[in-house]
Amino acid sequence: MNTEKRPHNTGLAKVAVQCSADTFVVNQTLVLRINICGENRHLRQARKRWRQLLPTRVNRPTMKKYLLTILLKTFGTSLAITLLLLTILLIGQQTDNNNLHFNATGMIYGISVSILLGLTLSSSTVFFNMLRKARKNIFQSFLAFTLLPIIVTIVLLALSLPVSGFPFWISCSITLPYLVTIGYHFFNFRRTFHQVI
Repeated sequence: MNTEKRPHNTGLAKVAVQCSADTFVVNQTLVLRINICGENRHLRQARKRWRQLLPTRVNRPTMKKYLLTILLKTFGTSLAITLLLLTILLIGQQTDNNNLHFNATGMIYGISVSILLGLTLSSSTVFFNMLRKARKNIFQSFLAFTLLPIIVTIVLLALSLPVSGFPFWISCSITLPYLVTIGYHFFNFRRTFHQVI
């Protein structure tokens, strides 16, 4: 079977160039030489070999899966950072009674995990970004990501005043990593879907 191979640059543009030189002898002492060079239009145009990275529209299941992934990543990352911070802070605050310290440490870890679960559930408003109107407005999109977690953070910090007895550093080590992580995911979301919006 005889197959014809195409060269590698079949899509590149080719330009046809025509040149001519004419010589006119007016008399024996004067010679007029005219050089005319013209360029024709492109015979072929280069092929479009790129593809669009994101479609112009995103379907609902894809967006729902992406936003759920954001929530799970935010919970996992903030949980790891919170547990690391609490471990570092609690090592410095060891008491003489190890049994009491062990029970208090376990309680603090349990409280921090439950607070992070509450913050993650309060962040379920990110699903408002499935609506095109909310996604189009950067302020509404930001509020969908962070409004309820900020309110929960303010309430926790107000509860951790010296009057209530809940240590301020525990509230900060639980809520601040979550807010930083959800803020990072918000900016990543805006950067990823700026073409779709």
